[in-house]
Amino acid sequence: MMDENKPVRIEQWMVVLFGPDVTVLRGRPYGHPTYPDGKEVWTSAIKRVDGLLVRTKRRTYQLGQIDEAYRLLMEQHGIGIDPANPLKDLERMRQLLLQPAVSDS
Repeated sequence: MMDENKPVRIEQWMVVLFGPDVTVLRGRPYGHPTYPDGKEVWTSAIKRVDGLLVRTKRRTYQLGQIDEAYRLLMEQHGIGIDPANPLKDLERMRQLLLQPAVSDS
């Protein structure tokens, strides 16, 4: 039987916005009671972050490896990823994601 209180590890994660007020994670969970290991999912809204632990409405996720393309995007915009607290700059990440995309054309 799975422990519902045990954090679910999420790999290849990135921050995603659903509108200006809802921030979620997209990634591949392992040990989730509903989804098979490695299936890409979107979490419910992030409620709290404590180091590597991210609390949503229903679950606590433990951050594993960040999505490499997302990490590079953050670094290109001066947002470093602290391995002990990857979402410490969550508000800066949100602001970057809220900016309209710039076209090269």
